[in-house]
Amino acid sequence: MNNDREIDIEIQLSELKVWADRSLFYLAKMFTDQIKPGESYRVFKKCVSISILNFTLFPEEAEFREKAIRDYNEGLLEAEERGRKHGTLSIAKKLIDMGYPTDEIEKITLLSKEDIEKL
Repeated sequence: MNNDREIDIEIQLSELKVWADRSLFYLAKMFTDQIKPGESYRVFKKCVSISILNFTLFPEEAEFREKAIRDYNEGLLEAEERGRKHGTLSIAKKLIDMGYPTDEIEKITLLSKEDIEKL
């Protein structure tokens, strides 16, 4: 990419049980090839390893990944709902400032009369 990083990209089509160890070794080698004895560690470039695998590397952790994905998606849905609610409340406040009657604001925003009166 540029002179401040090194990238190792590998594609592995068949399952290799030692892939994690091999990948870590290659990544470590990228660092050790950059320095000579007595040099400052500041000479290191950023190193990135990208592995495209045609197998599940850590099958015993599949349920954790699936849960993480579910949690992430639920978090997105909750954030979307909070954003929608915030937008609706902002619109209701603007309508109140413009002098709209409460019953009209209820129809426009679908908020309850009680929620509108709290604003």
